[in-house]
Order: sequence, then structure tokens, then C-alpha cells
Amino acid sequence: MDHTRPTCLCRAIGRRPPAPGDAGRKERVLDAAVAVLQEHGYQATSMDRIAALCGMSKKTLYQLFESRQLLFESLLVDRLFNSNLIDLELQGATPRERLSFGMRHLAAELLAPKRLVLLRAVVSELSRVPEIATFMQGYFVDNSRVFPLRSWLRRLGYDTILTAEELDTASEHLFGMTVGLLMLGDLAQCKPSKTPEARRAFIESGVTLFLRAYPLPVPASGSDS
Repeated sequence: MDHTRPTCLCRAIGRRPPAPGDAGRKERVLDAAVAVLQEHGYQATSMDRIAALCGMSKKTLYQLFESRQLLFESLLVDRLFNSNLIDLELQGATPRERLSFGMRHLAAELLAPKRLVLLRAVVSELSRVPEIATFMQGYFVDNSRVFPLRSWLRRLGYDTILTAEELDTASEHLFGMTVGLLMLGDLAQCKPSKTPEARRAFIESGVTLFLRAYPLPVPASGSDS
């Protein structure tokens, strides 16, 4: 992997618009790549194996993804990092209700079974393939909108009382006290997954603790804009 250009994927994918049918075929390829990665590990996840599993020729596969590196980076970006919640309208009358609403949606997105399967496979490779960790770290540094927490905290008014660095730290605390702990439990499989009701209660208690540590000096506006 190219350690110095973690965002090269976006530029590479942007070289040509997807042809009709490309999107569906790319999804098949990514599904196959997850299965091969899970069974054989990163080093043995070859384009031959991926092409065979998804039932297409290597020529077609290389038309969709120009290299194994770009395929794997696309897998990480599309299946692990992308979030559809950046512009989510946080519903509720209080900061606690609005943050709890957002964190419940984030939990549903990040704890989806397909995402957890891929994350387990990637985590198992981190110690053997350092470039995976390098790419992931670089991606998060260069893509501040990957996850929506900072955006949500700004909309609640935290950017008026916290520096940019403090806002990053607050976002990490909020994630760790809520979704992060749920994700760790599901990844480690050290205890049964929480029921939807227990997950909701856990998130709300984490948000309550977060707001005690990071109190807003004035009531948040009723608008998310």
C-alpha cells in the first residue's frame, strides 16, 4: 500500500464515471473480497481468488479496480469508514435527547453484521500487515468528516466553548462511552450482544455521563442548522 497517500483511492476512483452496472458488480467484488480476506488473510487475498469467487474474469475485475491495493482501500472506505449520518437531523428537545438519537443511529450503522464481519477480519490482520494500520490512520487524519460526532457537537454549540483539539477529544470520549464500548463487546464476543432495549439504555446513560463531563453553558438552540 502507498503509505504516504492515504486518500489516493478517491482520486483513482474519480478517473472515470462508473458505467451502467458497475455499481452492482463492484458490490459483488467487495462481498467476495470480504469472504476471501476472512478465510485466507490479507496476504493471500489475491485478485484470482476474488475473481473466481464472484464469478467474473480477471480482466473484468481489473476494469473495476485497477489494482489489489485500490480494491482493498475501496473495501475499507466503502464498508468500514463511510457514514451516511453526517447531515442527520438530531431530533429531541434537549442536548441529551438529540445526542442519544444520533448515537443510536450511529450504533445501528457501525454494529451492522456485515460491518462487524469485515472489521474482525481487518483487526486480525493489523499486527501482520502494518500498512493496513498506516492506511487507516492516514485516512482518519485526512478525512475529518468520516464520522459525524464532531459535526453534531458543533451543531449543539460545543465549538463556542472548546478548541478544535478539545472538540476532537470530546468526540472520542462520546464515542468511547457509548458506541465504542458496544462495538468492543460485539467484536470480542466476550458477552452476549445487548438487546435493542439494553443498547438504547446503555447509549443514553453514556450520553448522560458525557454531558456531565462536558456541560453546555447555555441551552442548545432548538435548530440543528
